[in-house]
Amino acid sequence: MARQVQYSPGEQRALKLLTGKPQDTNLLCDKFYKPDGGPPYYGRQIVLGLMNSLIRKSKHNGEKFIVKKSKRAGPWPITFWREDRK
Repeated sequence: MARQVQYSPGEQRALKLLTGKPQDTNLLCDKFYKPDGGPPYYGRQIVLGLMNSLIRKSKHNGEKFIVKKSKRAGPWPITFWREDRK
């Protein structure tokens, strides 16, 4: 079995935000940066990269959940959600 990959502090924080219903990158960005006073200029792109990394690491680690996302649709936000693995 492959070695478990650790989640970064940012990925752990983002994973806690993914409870409940699907959320888009704008909403995740606002929630992620709210304690720090607001998102930076490129905050949405930063959160998108963070979520993509979280998807890769959760697949590699074989977690009990799957992080999924909607397809890219130009300038429209991408939606992320978490499902239990079957």
